[in-house]
Amino acid sequence: MTTEDVIAIRVPTPFAVGDVIVYLVKGDALTLIDAGPNTKEAARALQEQLAAVNVKLSDIEQVVLTHHHADHAGLLDVFSDEIEVIGHAFNEPYISQNQAFMDWQKRFFQKLLPELGVPFDTGKAEKLIRSAYAFSCTRSLTKSIREGMGIDGLEGWSVLEMPGHAESHIVLFHEKSGRMLGGDLLLANSSSNPILEAPKAGDVRSKP
Repeated sequence: MTTEDVIAIRVPTPFAVGDVIVYLVKGDALTLIDAGPNTKEAARALQEQLAAVNVKLSDIEQVVLTHHHADHAGLLDVFSDEIEVIGHAFNEPYISQNQAFMDWQKRFFQKLLPELGVPFDTGKAEKLIRSAYAFSCTRSLTKSIREGMGIDGLEGWSVLEMPGHAESHIVLFHEKSGRMLGGDLLLANSSSNPILEAPKAGDVRSKP
C-alpha cells in the first residue's frame, strides 16, 4: 500500500463545518470511502476530481461508509444500483430513510427534548427529522461489516467500530502501513460532535 493508492478528494457541503474529505482507494476493487452530500455542487466536485485521476463514477466498484450522516452518504444516489454499498448495519435505517424508523425518531425526540428543557412540538419534530435527511440518499446496504472484519477488494484494511459521533461509525485501519481512514473521528477545526440518536430498540439511547 503506497501513498498513491489512497487519493483524498475534497467535496463541498452545505453545512457550517465546511468540506468533507472522501477517499478513492485503488485496491483490488476500486473503492470510494464515503461519498459526500447529495448536492449538485458536491457531485460536480467529486466527478471533476475523479476525472483528474482518470476515474469515472461508473468505474467505482464499491462505496464503504464510515457512517450514515448526509455529508458522507448522500451522493450514494448518483451511483448505479449495481454498486456495492458497504457499512455498519446501523447505517441502514438512515440511508434507506425507513419510514417506520423515521416515525420512531420523531416520537423519541418529542419525548426526550422536553425532558432536557427544550420546548418542542410535533411540527418542530417533523422539521428536525426532515432537515437531517435534506441532503441524504435513499439507498440500502448491500453488505454489512463489523469490528475485525476485512472488506473484499481492500486487502490489508480492517474494520474498527468507533461509535460516538454516530452509532454507525467505523474506521478502516491498515496495520502494515499504520494508516487509518477515520471519517469524522477527527476533525481539523472542531470537536467531532457527538450526536443524539434514537435507540434502535427500546427506550434507552446509547450515550455518545
